[in-house]
Amino acid sequence: MPRNPRGFLGTWGLVLLVIAVLVLALLFLGSARQRGGVSATISQRVWGNVTVVPTGVSVPYARLYVLVDNNPWDSLQASWGLSIFVETPWGNVLFDTGPDPGTLAYNAKRLGINPCNVSAVVISHEHMDHVGGLPYIARHCPDVPVYVPSGISSSVLSWIKSLGLHNIRVVNTTTIVVPGIYVLPPLWGPPAEESLAINTSRGLVLLVGCSHPGVARIVKHAEQLLHERILLLMGGFHLAWAPRNEVEKIAKELVGLGVEYIAPIHCSGSLMHSILASKYPSHYIGAHVGTVVVIGDGCSIICVR
Repeated sequence: MPRNPRGFLGTWGLVLLVIAVLVLALLFLGSARQRGGVSATISQRVWGNVTVVPTGVSVPYARLYVLVDNNPWDSLQASWGLSIFVETPWGNVLFDTGPDPGTLAYNAKRLGINPCNVSAVVISHEHMDHVGGLPYIARHCPDVPVYVPSGISSSVLSWIKSLGLHNIRVVNTTTIVVPGIYVLPPLWGPPAEESLAINTSRGLVLLVGCSHPGVARIVKHAEQLLHERILLLMGGFHLAWAPRNEVEKIAKELVGLGVEYIAPIHCSGSLMHSILASKYPSHYIGAHVGTVVVIGDGCSIICVR
């Protein structure tokens, strides 16, 4: 029986139409990935572990509130420990919780911060001056995801679980916690320690807990993973008892690595403050409990309040 030419052409026409639609869809998705930006970020949220950090995804601004630190200021409580509240338009993150719930709650209230108004709590490492405030989270917002480093000791992990937190996530690779904010895979100190990277419209911000693996090593680790220089490095550098020659060497190395602004707090030591202030004043930010660092949001680069 002879083939119906109309039926034949109609079938192939439909096939060609489907192919054309698929090609256009692929081109559109590729274009969206290249554009990145806010709309692409919100529509393509990826939660959990990832091996590739998407480029072009950044927050328009970030505000960093030092909730807990042992460097005193005003009427806030100064305690040996660290907690930084990160505020962005896409979500907030609490980085470490200080040594106890009382200090965290008191300082947060004085600064007008709700520690539970977060999309995630990120714990840099297992020492009590960084995890001690977790009972506050367990009591007031137990469903908030709490990220801890792979390699955390079983005893501390058991204690954290015993608090009644409902969503504990162990990090072993680069992990998106909020669009534009990443927990970086832990390095071994000891103990295992992870850091937090915030990709802002002005540049990359790196928050460190105590830098047991070495602060310069953590910076190199972040730059290799994210393929960007660090605009701001903030946190504990674990140099409070280091000799002058070692502190001078590390300060010089951090500047040489391209870190534009350096804000040492907690266990960094007064010597690091004085060396940065005297030798690298254009890089130094003198932070303490109550300091607010703003990146973007009307600032040419960084504002300190």
